[in-house]
Amino acid sequence: MRERLYIVRLWRTSRILFLAVALFVAGQCYFLKKEVFNFPFFVFGMYSSPVPAPDTISLPVLRINGRAFNYTCLPNWKEGFVLNGMNFYVRQLEGNIWTANAWKQRFGEPETETALQYYYRLVPEAESMARFPEWMADYLSGQLNKQVLSYQYSTKAYRYVHPRYIPTGQETILLDWKSNAE
Repeated sequence: MRERLYIVRLWRTSRILFLAVALFVAGQCYFLKKEVFNFPFFVFGMYSSPVPAPDTISLPVLRINGRAFNYTCLPNWKEGFVLNGMNFYVRQLEGNIWTANAWKQRFGEPETETALQYYYRLVPEAESMARFPEWMADYLSGQLNKQVLSYQYSTKAYRYVHPRYIPTGQETILLDWKSNAE
């Protein structure tokens, strides 16, 4: 019976491969003991406990020309593009320049011509961020095939009351843009 085990046959055919497998298994055991999660092996504890439902959540609300817009009707990548773009812009307005900080922390100040090109493509300048609201209106106009004269981006809070979330009535306006032509 023991002769049919893979590890025994591996020992008899290739001692180098046996040593590699043994080191791999010993390494995985070490990582499990230290609770280090490494791909493709995960500790069962990551999935064994239930995920608690949060007490409150905030969902994005987009109003275009004064009417609520169902942004989920857009393809997933366009929906993400619109919502993530607006979130990025709001964070920039609040002074969170995480892209510049992340670049400088990882790569330092851009010194070469190539690094400068990448830096200025990834880290927005103040003048390009100032043009974002009009640009987003143009983008939405193109996606919806109608003129966007105003839009409002906000978050609406919901509280969990078993078995569902109910609105709390609290809404935070993050971005309110109106066209000059209005």
